[in-house]
Amino acid sequence: MKVFYLLNGFSNGGAELGLVTLVENGFFEGTDLMICGLVRDEGWVQRRLAKELGADRVINLFEGKAVDGVRMLHAMPRIFKILAEFKPDLMILSLPQANIVGRLVALCYPKLSVASFEHCEVYRRSIAKYLLRLTAGRVNAVLYDHPGTWAAISKLYGRLPQGSNFEVPLTMLRCRDSVPEWPASGVKILTTGRLSPVKNQANLIRAFWLVLDLGYDVSLDIAGEGPLRQELEDLVQLLGVSDRIRFLGFVRNCQPLRRSCDIYVQTSFNEGLCIAVLEAMAEGMLVVSTNVGGMRRYGIDGQNMVKIYGTDPEHIAEALVRVLKQPERNRQIRERALGTVQERFSVQAVHQLWSVARSGLGIPCRHSRSHHALSGHHVVRERRL
Repeated sequence: MKVFYLLNGFSNGGAELGLVTLVENGFFEGTDLMICGLVRDEGWVQRRLAKELGADRVINLFEGKAVDGVRMLHAMPRIFKILAEFKPDLMILSLPQANIVGRLVALCYPKLSVASFEHCEVYRRSIAKYLLRLTAGRVNAVLYDHPGTWAAISKLYGRLPQGSNFEVPLTMLRCRDSVPEWPASGVKILTTGRLSPVKNQANLIRAFWLVLDLGYDVSLDIAGEGPLRQELEDLVQLLGVSDRIRFLGFVRNCQPLRRSCDIYVQTSFNEGLCIAVLEAMAEGMLVVSTNVGGMRRYGIDGQNMVKIYGTDPEHIAEALVRVLKQPERNRQIRERALGTVQERFSVQAVHQLWSVARSGLGIPCRHSRSHHALSGHHVVRERRL
């Protein structure tokens, strides 16, 4: 079976890193897979995928980071050419621009199966929602990273055939055996993610300043790159907290960083599954998060995380102070977080969901021999964690 996977680009975001997880852990096992990004972006994800699949199976149409309307139009004839040469059985479309371009192209290929992969609960641009709703009839199946994502986005699809939407988590985790001890002083706070408006790091920095002003001994590490870095660094200087906040840039392996910190904070305005939160829970960190995206479903305030019921600095600071004032409650919350990850996002639990989705998409059974293996094509092999 030939699969063509089209996405916006090879940035270091959750959807892109999630694709790496799918490829490296066997979701596409037994297929001849080609991945195409509309733009290259940072390129690290592309290099990692190319290592797994071969450079000829991971391509980008344009250099740069932005996917604008002009590039979307120019991308269409290039995708027509790829489809004509590669002749896929299934096309998977990830993120809004790739979804729009891919669906429009697919109108000329009525026999090609099309699956949309949804990662976000909210599309901010009205034109994107309109075009996605208009072209929904060309979609044969929908993949989503979490039930909350599908519940929020399903209205864009109208009536899909029964059994044509599938949960495909983009992470599988092994938990620490036990939670680490809580520090007597000097609590370390961590946040990771693209430095962009939707992640709301500016209000986190303002909230951190409020917490410091109350006399708490805390520090903040911010891992990630993005368009707001200079603006955020200027804000840190303006507030006079540069000795307490570090900008670490993009960190490829965050596990050592998570293990060196105590609290993980996610202050986003919206999210999908939010892999970063789950990874923090699996490391025994105390998660403090806005009540958005997947956290609405797998996160319970006071049980396995602490919720922020607002996105302004005052609400974020209030949630952090709740944690810092009652350290005796933190261990129980972190232990329950480990249990949540073990139950719902372990290797076994995720592979079960993947198996259902693979079957629904018509991907051959695991460990079966594909005719592509006999014809010289690069066939994806499984690489377990």
